[in-house]
Order: sequence, then C-alpha cells, then structure tokens
Amino acid sequence: MTREQGLEFLLRDGNLGVPGGRYGRDTETCAPVAWQIALTLARETGEPLTEESLDYAMGLVVNSHDDVAYLLENYPDEDEL
Repeated sequence: MTREQGLEFLLRDGNLGVPGGRYGRDTETCAPVAWQIALTLARETGEPLTEESLDYAMGLVVNSHDDVAYLLENYPDEDEL
C-alpha cells in the first residue's frame, strides 16, 4: 500500500472534525500522522500494513493517545516500508 492509498483509505468517510485533537483538528490533518504511526508499527513489528492497522493508528491519533507522541519522537519518519 502506498502513502497515497493509505491516506485515501483514512479519508474514505470525508473530512470529519476531531474536537480537542492533539495531532490535528480533523481527519485530513490526522491522516498523515496515522499513516506514519501505522507504517512505524508495521516496520518495527514485521507485520503488514493493512486497512485494520490504519484504522487502529487513526484511533490512537484522533483519541490523542500518548503512544503517538512517543512513536513520533523515537522513530524515523519514512513514507514507505
């Protein structure tokens, strides 16, 4: 899955608001963060990047989970596996 495909998947329901979000105010601004989190988890665990892992990452991002900040601070930013 490419970054473009992943972002398209994450925005499949449109650009929804994320009130009080730490990583963005809507799904459009949260999607790139979720992509990076899912990509990092896939790379570090050896698991495939899937729609389910993108959904999981988006849940962490829109719910302002502390693990997002940890992963962003401690793992390199890459666009592809």
